[in-house]
Amino acid sequence: MYRPAEWLFRPYTLFLLLTVLAVANPWWRHREARRRLLWLIIPLLVLVTLSTPAVAFLVLGSLEWSEIELLEWLQKLRT
Repeated sequence: MYRPAEWLFRPYTLFLLLTVLAVANPWWRHREARRRLLWLIIPLLVLVTLSTPAVAFLVLGSLEWSEIELLEWLQKLRT
């Protein structure tokens, strides 16, 4: 019970949920406002996509993997 409550009340999660609710409310109530809301929805979807663990793994890996290849290349040069 403690872990879900702790996860929910983290500032990032809380603000993300509030932002999604703030965008979803006009989306459902006003059909004519949907086109204007795309300017908010697209950056929100990019933010949510970039904050997933899979993307974080790839970003972190891209930093670390290039360093490992560089170290292996330097070791081959020394031998």
